[in-house]
Amino acid sequence: MFKGIKKNRKKAAKVFSMVALVIVVASVMSLFAFASMDSYTLSAEMLEPVLEGAAANVGVIVPIGIGLFVIILGVTLIPLVFSKFKRG
Repeated sequence: MFKGIKKNRKKAAKVFSMVALVIVVASVMSLFAFASMDSYTLSAEMLEPVLEGAAANVGVIVPIGIGLFVIILGVTLIPLVFSKFKRG
């Protein structure tokens, strides 16, 4: 992993600087978003829609994720198995 970074230092520096910029922008935007609120406390009523949405989506995302994992694993392993039998 580090060999690739050493070869492409300029590209790695650009990637790291963009990641840092995204983090800074997200932090600054969240400050402005919360600056308009009178209080900074979160209540259970505020978090209820978020938790309900996450729980509803888990039922969809998990089977799709498992299916994609199986497909990727199959695409990776099947050629290896065939090459083992082909070599003898």
